[in-house]
Amino acid sequence: MTLSASGRAGPRTQEPGGIEGKLTGLGFERRLELAAEAWSQDAVATAAIEGERIALTAVRSSVARRLGVGNQDGPEAPRSVEGLLDIMDDAVRQREAPLTHERLCAWQAALFPTGYSGMTRILVGGGRSTRYYLNTPGWGPADTAPTGIPFHDG
Repeated sequence: MTLSASGRAGPRTQEPGGIEGKLTGLGFERRLELAAEAWSQDAVATAAIEGERIALTAVRSSVARRLGVGNQDGPEAPRSVEGLLDIMDDAVRQREAPLTHERLCAWQAALFPTGYSGMTRILVGGGRSTRYYLNTPGWGPADTAPTGIPFHDG
């Protein structure tokens, strides 16, 4: 373990025995395949948080097509999966950019391009009109753990 400039402990990624050191020996193509698999697993896990089950094979083929590696002949991913991958891609590529209202709205539009979540009409890009709360043990009273922050222009 090493300490970063912020004082946080983390794995030694640059050293020969660290993560990047081990990956270097695998070659570029294999590293891309591992990245594609990690990205696919992350997408499935992220969808599961929201209670959505997505087919790993569809995610894998979509990621493979995006990265130009692995089996790109798999099933087409649904639009919701493509939207989720668009958001994940943006979050990584633009990780230094501020998370603005406009960017959040773009992410929401990527997930809900039709303006519906299932059979429920939603206001894409408008945020929530009321604050929702989650009863989370250990956080205190039920009304102290907001699950969403309303953001309105006006």
